[in-house]
Amino acid sequence: MQFIGLGRFFHGVAVSNLWGGVSQINSGDNSAVVSASNVTSGFPVLVTGMGSGGPSFPLRVDSIVDNISFAVRISSGTAGAAIPFSWVCFR
Repeated sequence: MQFIGLGRFFHGVAVSNLWGGVSQINSGDNSAVVSASNVTSGFPVLVTGMGSGGPSFPLRVDSIVDNISFAVRISSGTAGAAIPFSWVCFR
């Protein structure tokens, strides 16, 4: 076990909720807004779909509002089932 900042490595990467987290796009929606106080336009936000056996849609970050939030969209249409994803913002 190593301590790195406020996060701890154990069986994966633990991230402070200021820098990353987990959210989802709900069934029938095509986007989700994520509150993230450390997000800044011009810096990358890594979004990764989670789970297996569910629908597979390319996800993209859209509409970053500095120090407040960002939106995650699916490539086209609306989600037929919930699409969970993890995110990490960098600065």
